[in-house]
Amino acid sequence: ERLVEDSESVSVTTWMAHSILGFYSEDDKNDLTQSYAHFNAALDSEMQAHVRTQMMDMPVFAAWVEIIVGEAYRRTERWQESLDMLKYVTEAYSDQPISMPTALYYKAYLEGFLCKTADEGIAGFEDLLAAYPDNDHSDRSVWQIGNLEFTKGNCEAAYDIYYEVLVEYPDSELAVTAEETMGAIATNFLEAAPEGGGTEPPVNM
Repeated sequence: ERLVEDSESVSVTTWMAHSILGFYSEDDKNDLTQSYAHFNAALDSEMQAHVRTQMMDMPVFAAWVEIIVGEAYRRTERWQESLDMLKYVTEAYSDQPISMPTALYYKAYLEGFLCKTADEGIAGFEDLLAAYPDNDHSDRSVWQIGNLEFTKGNCEAAYDIYYEVLVEYPDSELAVTAEETMGAIATNFLEAAPEGGGTEPPVNM
């Protein structure tokens, strides 16, 4: 029995190491090869089972485990699996206000940009803002709504939403980008927006 406990503890530690190194390799070193390798290792089903067993009595941590697994799927371009995991989190851990905004944010992102439609993504971000108006992803959620409106060809709506980012979140790192994007839209799209709108909005995860 002690050996089983030790094995599970080692698996949890190894899983955490792979997850952390996956984020570090991609975000800080821009090394996608190493990032993919670590995230794929963290997605090992046996290792995940050990982690879930260790965390099942701690819902705050369990929710974050599942969110990290969802992110590992997303960052290895397994988008539908990532979306399925985040849907599960939003249903199983809906009483966890600390982790729920992050799960809802990435769920809306996947729906809007990768798996479903722009309208579904917009609805997801709006639901997040309605449920948690002052969450850590508020500025970025408004920003992504602007991006999705732009992909739909709604340039005026996108302009107004970027302006909302600028006014409502002046200290956000996205404020300057929002102002620059408004200028580009005003110059290139507002008088004669091309049919279908832009295809590559300035998405910033």
